[in-house]
Amino acid sequence: MNEIQDVTPANAGEVDYGEESFSNDPKGEEISFDELVGVDQTAKDDGGKPIFDKNTVATIKEVKLNRQFEPKTTRDGKQEYTPIVVRVEIETVDGQKSYDNYGGLRETDSGLWAGSKSAFGKLRDLVLEELGDDATWAEIFKFLNSGIKVKVRTETTKYSGNTYQKNIVKQIL
Repeated sequence: MNEIQDVTPANAGEVDYGEESFSNDPKGEEISFDELVGVDQTAKDDGGKPIFDKNTVATIKEVKLNRQFEPKTTRDGKQEYTPIVVRVEIETVDGQKSYDNYGGLRETDSGLWAGSKSAFGKLRDLVLEELGDDATWAEIFKFLNSGIKVKVRTETTKYSGNTYQKNIVKQIL
């Protein structure tokens, strides 16, 4: 039969934590619930992202690019690329904001590439309808950052086995 041993330090009752104890934390202070902002609001986590069941008019406020640190290799193993996530901030007429990531843009040794089936590839195709097929990448990003009006709609997407709600640009106005 296994015996349970007491591993409490011999001087456990003698330790003095002084003034910097749990009640006097130098990095925070004890407060009451009444001091919290919004304590009467619902505690349900709605994710903060607005849901648009139908095409909704919005303005693209800003587009940012985020180059990933780790390069990847194409499925055929012949080329290395660096993924770039395109983050689009939109705002509706009534002030609802949404920040959504568009994947699918790749930086290779020979330049940028996006497949038409990727989220960013679909957005790029919408822009090319407006600018023409000979538009450069610089012109595409300048156009997207020019405060254009669009219609967005919420779609459910899967990424890495997780399901997300994403507000996708469906039309450029």
